[in-house]
Amino acid sequence: MYGIIQARSERGIFMNRWSIWGTCIVLLSLLAIVPTPTVNAAKHSSTSATAYHINTQHDGLQTDNLTPPLNLKWTATLGGTAYYPLIAEGKVFVTATTSQGEGLLYAFDLATGQTAWGPIDIGSSGNFATATYDSGRVFTLNGAGILQAYAAKNGKLLWTTQITSQYSFSSPPTALHGLVYTGAAGSGGTVYAFNEKNGAQVWTQSVENGDDSSPAVDKNGVYVSYACNQAYDFAPKSGALIWHYSGPCEGGGGATTALYQNRLYTRDFEGDLILNASNGKLVGSYTATQPPAFSGKMGYFLNGSTLSAETLSNHTVLWIFNGDGSLVTAPIVDGSYVYIGSSQGNLYALNASTGSQVWSTKVGAPMGQAEFASLAAGDQVVAVPAGDLLAVYG
Repeated sequence: MYGIIQARSERGIFMNRWSIWGTCIVLLSLLAIVPTPTVNAAKHSSTSATAYHINTQHDGLQTDNLTPPLNLKWTATLGGTAYYPLIAEGKVFVTATTSQGEGLLYAFDLATGQTAWGPIDIGSSGNFATATYDSGRVFTLNGAGILQAYAAKNGKLLWTTQITSQYSFSSPPTALHGLVYTGAAGSGGTVYAFNEKNGAQVWTQSVENGDDSSPAVDKNGVYVSYACNQAYDFAPKSGALIWHYSGPCEGGGGATTALYQNRLYTRDFEGDLILNASNGKLVGSYTATQPPAFSGKMGYFLNGSTLSAETLSNHTVLWIFNGDGSLVTAPIVDGSYVYIGSSQGNLYALNASTGSQVWSTKVGAPMGQAEFASLAAGDQVVAVPAGDLLAVYG
């Protein structure tokens, strides 16, 4: 019982290389060894942003090598608080929730900011309205459990599915390879997979307890984690349980995992864990209050309002950055730069190797006003949700 009560109370928290040649003199030097961030093109071939925290693995990594300083391309004022944007097909898609709890879906031209279509009312949301993209379609989920598919080209509604087996919806959907995945809570918890073409339910699995964890997905697994580090891996096509890491308790709450280089990063009040993604075995721990971002052999972790860069091999801290003291968004990486925003409305670009600030701008509104208001990067832009404002820089 204590675990359940505590879990519910915690909901929402969550080189330079050198060498010396010579035969007579050996020069000793104290230089930091800083791995240069590299892009794994084989695993990140797209320059779109298709899900929460950029991609279906939620690792915050983009590969289009955008280089600051950036210019403001356009802004749009939405009819409510913005969530994370998606970037695909020459458009920026974003959801927002109104003060009355209605969900809205927008599509803007990437180059001009002109409305491509929308806003579309996606229904009563309970202040939850999120989306994912795959294969020409935008899939939305609202707080009432209504899952819908829209044509990315023109916003045409393709299908609607009402999820009825649970009643609490707080996990953004993730779409990949013909299936849309999400989770829900109410009576226990459930993870779902739906057919992208028609919205038909393909499989379900019971979990403890289904809140706040957007599935991280690759070809090998569907990964979620709930209160007390109740983490799971399911087979993408069949839903068969591959492994379950069971923490010391269970209850309401959860957090989106990040999947990178066969490691699954969970976040929880019982401790942030690193699990082997193949078998669920514990391999380490770390500390972060937002989903981390990764590039090459480095990870970027926001803990409170302090951003740190660490080696993934032994978690040596290479640099820290505090900005204006109010850093709040999950960090993202695009090429050689890390981007992060603050609740004072400042957006920063940092050299990923050294942490030096190379560019900043005042967005015009505080960031982090929605739980899933993450930055997005792709197709040579950074899209920034800030309250009811969407700002795009390139």
